[in-house]
Amino acid sequence: MSISTAQAYREIKAGRLGPLVKLGARASAVPTESVDRWIAERIAAASKGGAK
Repeated sequence: MSISTAQAYREIKAGRLGPLVKLGARASAVPTESVDRWIAERIAAASKGGAK
């Protein structure tokens, strides 16, 4: 599964993904733990029939 950059920023703004960690003047990343948690929450929601 992939999401657009805009969708990633919407998820970060909503507090479901992130926080962003600055790597340099023009580079940021999201910690893997945050991404893993976000994926697990999406899978759990889909398993309960709560997926979009």
